[in-house]
Amino acid sequence: MNIKNAVDKAYETMSLRDILKSPVSAIQGVSAMAAKRLKEAFRISTVEQFAKLRFAKWAWSLVSMEKYSRKEKADTTTLNINKAVDKAYEDKTIKEILDAPVSALQGLSERQAELLAKALRVRTVRKLGTSKAFHKAMAIYFMALSEDTNSDPNSQL
Repeated sequence: MNIKNAVDKAYETMSLRDILKSPVSAIQGVSAMAAKRLKEAFRISTVEQFAKLRFAKWAWSLVSMEKYSRKEKADTTTLNINKAVDKAYEDKTIKEILDAPVSALQGLSERQAELLAKALRVRTVRKLGTSKAFHKAMAIYFMALSEDTNSDPNSQL
């Protein structure tokens, strides 16, 4: 598989599992300085840790679900994402949450939001959910599961 547009040249011939153990800067488009800022903000240093960043997964999920949502406020539906968003956003529509600053995500501080903006130019939940760098990391993570199906609990399904 050719992933030269996903990772920097030095990582192109590595196995996906080895890429997961590599620094976040192995992802094409993530500079060493951006990786340093991500480490400062979230204590992540590897591609795998980046792929598993809960805030990015929440944002990606919201972006994915937006096309299936209605325009009503959250209190008219059964969707409960209160543990993923700050209290001020619990009654907002998915669109309103996606257009909100990333600090609208539960547990993401203003300082982390500032570092995220400096690292990846991400300021809104939508931008985080559509981040190419995060998508590359996540794709590498899931494809790496195919290298060793014994490590994937769902491979037998």
